[in-house]
This record gives sequence, structure tokens and C-alpha cells, in this order.
Amino acid sequence: MVSAYSNNLNSVWPLKNANYFLVTFVERLTISYQVCSISTTSIGHQTKYVVSQTVSMCLIKQRTQRSQRYVVLLRKPQNSMFMNDGKIQYLPIVPKSADAIVDKSVIRVGEATITASLCVQCLGVCIDMHLDMKKQVSQTISACSFYLQNINQISHFLPRPTKGRVVNAIITSRLDYCNALLYSTSAVNIARLQRIQNTAARLIMRSPRSDSATPLLCELHWLPIVCRVDFKILVFTYKAMHNDAPVYLCELVCPYQPTRTLRSANNNMLEVKRTRAKAGDCSFAVAAASLWNNLPMVIKTCDNLTSYKRLLKTHFFRIAY
Repeated sequence: MVSAYSNNLNSVWPLKNANYFLVTFVERLTISYQVCSISTTSIGHQTKYVVSQTVSMCLIKQRTQRSQRYVVLLRKPQNSMFMNDGKIQYLPIVPKSADAIVDKSVIRVGEATITASLCVQCLGVCIDMHLDMKKQVSQTISACSFYLQNINQISHFLPRPTKGRVVNAIITSRLDYCNALLYSTSAVNIARLQRIQNTAARLIMRSPRSDSATPLLCELHWLPIVCRVDFKILVFTYKAMHNDAPVYLCELVCPYQPTRTLRSANNNMLEVKRTRAKAGDCSFAVAAASLWNNLPMVIKTCDNLTSYKRLLKTHFFRIAY
């Protein structure tokens, strides 16, 4: 993954190579290059060639002209804008088993020498090389703890409804931001975030730390962290099935079509794609289908999003409490 900053959003050219995936957000562009079929004996050499040399060619050769093979970010004659080489971040994403043998060599873009980063920021989410989300969870906890301390200092001046709105606006919004990426994350990460939510509930209800947080969460009608993650994914799934989501999400949701005439064909199920690694189970295509197929039929057959969310929250609320 290469993250680069552009001086102008109009300078971004569409990618023509099928091996690349380009996403642009305000003056930033993210390029993902997937390395396929690398043998264990030569993975270091292969990675050095594919990542370092290919990415360098992709970023350097297209600074002055458009190539038939690589099209990324070029200098346009009408505005003379170009990529900011010094702010490029390069992140190799590998499994932990291959961490020791992957060559994290540098790449050169113009006059800048870019070394491999341990994590990069993308839309406020910290993505690390193992995709375990530890860094992102730590940053979320750090920010929430800071604001909880500040809210606690003025909590005795605020009535309970006002404290609830403040906590929802500052703390809950951070816990829910991009939380779908935490699907199938470690239990340690979930427990750390759950402690923050428990602290926020005790702050609103003015309960001591010795009290159990479960009755407080139930009284506040808050779903626990693990249910909030599943809730977010299932909302995206419903929107994707009704073509109310971005195209790249709608393409990942496939209705289940059995090869023979089965009763399950009428259960409004999704096809669960097979994966060869645990990391593949965390993808949206697999997570969405797995969670959707376990929902009751009355929820899956809702005809509007508002009723779907209401029934879905009730379903998770009964499971959690």
C-alpha cells in the first residue's frame, strides 16, 4: 500500500492496470498493489522486486507522461501539479509468519527515499502491516480517555440527559467510527474498547467503578462493542442488497443460489465465499454473508431501513442482555 499526497485533486488520473486499486480522498490518494504467488524460498527477493521496483516505476515514470501500462498521478500541462514525494508512505502488508523473511527495502520516488512504515493513516484509521488493528484501538482509547477525563471534571454541572448527549457526541462517535474493521479482531482489543464504554456509562449514571457496567449499559440502551461491530456490518449489508451502498460494496454481496432445488433457496441467504486464511474471514464479503445468514427471517425481510435498524438493535439487545 502506498499513500501519497497530491497538490491538487484534479491531478489524479484513473488507473488502467487491473492490479491496482485507486481511492482518492480530498488531496490524498491511496494505491494498493496485490502481490500474488510468491514462493517461500524466494519471498524476500520477490518482494524486493515487486514492491520496490514496481512501485517506484509506477510512481516515478508517470511524472511526465502517461504510460500504457502504469497510470497513476501525472503532471498535467494545464496546472503543472505533481505529487509531493516527501509525504509518500509505503506499507507492506504481510502475515506475521512471513514478517521475518519479507524484505522491507526502500523505494525511491524522485529525490525522496521512502522506507517501509509500520503503519499508515487512511481516513483517520491506523492500518498496520499485520492488520491486527492494535494501533487503531490504542489511538481510539487514548483519545476517549482524554475526553472522558475532561467531561468528568464538569460532570457535576451537567444533568444526566446532557451528559448522555455529550458522551454520545464525543466518545460513542469515536468508538463507532470505522468499527466494522474490528470484525474478528482479537478479544483483547474488544475488551479494551469495552472498558472505555463501561467508563462512559458509569460517568453518565454516576456509578462507582465497583458497580457492574452491564445494568448501566442496559438502562442506557447501549449495545456492547462486539454487537456494535456486527450491527454496523449488517447495516452496510442491507444497504448493499438494496443498492443503497457504494458499488464496491454492492459487488461483494451475492445472493445464495443452490445448484439444486432446496428449501434454503427461499431463506434470503447470501453466498459465503471460501477463504484459505483467517485474514480472509475478516473481509466484508465473508463477514456480511456470515452475519446475514444468522439473522431471523423477520429482520431480513424488512422493507425499509428504519424498521430494519430497529429490529436489528432489538435482536442484538436480547442477545447481549
